[in-house]
Amino acid sequence: MPNGNQIRIELLDANQEHVADEWTFSPLTKCVIRIGRSHENDVVISDRYVSRFHAELRFHDGFWEIVNLGQHGILRQGRRIDDTCRLEKSEELQLGGSGAALRVSLLDRNRSVPAFPETLTTLVYGPTAPGRIAIDRADLSRAVGEIAESPYFRELRGVRKRLDEGQTPGE
Repeated sequence: MPNGNQIRIELLDANQEHVADEWTFSPLTKCVIRIGRSHENDVVISDRYVSRFHAELRFHDGFWEIVNLGQHGILRQGRRIDDTCRLEKSEELQLGGSGAALRVSLLDRNRSVPAFPETLTTLVYGPTAPGRIAIDRADLSRAVGEIAESPYFRELRGVRKRLDEGQTPGE
């Protein structure tokens, strides 16, 4: 089954804990995305272990694939990609043995978010602490229901109702 059209590339910091930079592309505007140290690339990575023209992402026959162009290769799950490899899901890649780490996410066609299972919701939090958390929708719904039915929120709804009816909160 073809994956989503759009692709998100995230440059991870040295500890691979935070996103240092991010790019999103659509094959409608860009079918070949060049990655490397040179400013001629679409994704420029200033890292001495990254080749000037290290890799390309290509949209071909409804799929994104990564093509190694650099002499140091690309590592995917610890294994070297020497040529071309189809991307099936969101995954982390390393450019060369000591180079930059990238998270490449295939985006859902309809929602433009990483293609997580349907039971998960993605929360993205602020620019000072970029990142994502996947939360099970059933757990989230259950937690919100418990909060809404707590004594505090029941009392708060009662106060709001009395105010809407023109009464003072203590009546």
